[in-house]
Amino acid sequence: MRKCSYYLVLVALLGSIGLAGVVLLEISPTTDLTLPLTHSLPLTAKSNQSPPSSELESGAKSSPSEFVKVPDWQAFIADLNAPYGFAIEPIGNRLIWSSSGDATFKTANQDGSQVTSLLSNFENPFELLVESSFGHTRYLYLDGAIQVQTVDTELDTRDDRVLLNLPSQPLHGMGFDEATNTLYLGDQYGRPALAIDLSANTPPFIKKITLINIPSQEK
Repeated sequence: MRKCSYYLVLVALLGSIGLAGVVLLEISPTTDLTLPLTHSLPLTAKSNQSPPSSELESGAKSSPSEFVKVPDWQAFIADLNAPYGFAIEPIGNRLIWSSSGDATFKTANQDGSQVTSLLSNFENPFELLVESSFGHTRYLYLDGAIQVQTVDTELDTRDDRVLLNLPSQPLHGMGFDEATNTLYLGDQYGRPALAIDLSANTPPFIKKITLINIPSQEK
């Protein structure tokens, strides 16, 4: 996987209108990461600050839904680990990116919470071994196709089949999200490119991943 300039993509959930906004920050060794997070929400959104004392004295009550929780961006920053190729994956509508620091695909909620490192492989041959209660399933990129080998140790059976033909699709990197049963494929640069929903009926449900447009300043 290739190194790139350190970029941080912060996706703030605008709860009042149900849209996501993207803020781009270039990170340098001298960047002050103590961000004014309580001011990152739009003025029309409601913050997580306590109600004024006058409201408390008057007995006014506020519903928990009236306050927007400010995400812990410091924790999100710590989990990025030399990221590139940010996108919104189409299966769970979560952030996804390639982490060159530990050679994994990572996902997170759009507010930066619940960062998850996926089972990943960026070394040729590209293959993943997913353990299960009955045996294991191996996903392998071979001869221009994603092949699946399922082994059932209880029944002592093995099934081999072609999941997807990719004769003209350059591939570098493979990841598996156990929570959503989704297989991710990287493009020639290792950026997330395709999402395959393995829970769907045959043929598998395949969606292209569109990268977030980030101005490149790669060295």
